[in-house]
Amino acid sequence: MEFLDLVQEQDEKIQKLLLELPALITLYGVNHDGKINKREKEAVAHLLRVDTYNSDAFLQSYYKQVEGQFMADIERYDESLSLDEDERESTIKEMIE
Repeated sequence: MEFLDLVQEQDEKIQKLLLELPALITLYGVNHDGKINKREKEAVAHLLRVDTYNSDAFLQSYYKQVEGQFMADIERYDESLSLDEDERESTIKEMIE
């Protein structure tokens, strides 16, 4: 059994959150000016690729699934979240809770 198997056993809402969590955490972490810039996107995409291929076998299929949708998740949330730092941070926290 792998982590992705455990994710897929959850209801649809939890599955969606678990697969989008890396993008949300990334946006939370780079929330200094209300947007993620190109250099930050490239850096986090690189780190995700490293995690995908260097992680424990238990996590590899999960990271591969996340990697396939990560940039689309980043773009979608970056466009839809407020540019105000405090509001953006608060919204991300609410989504994760």
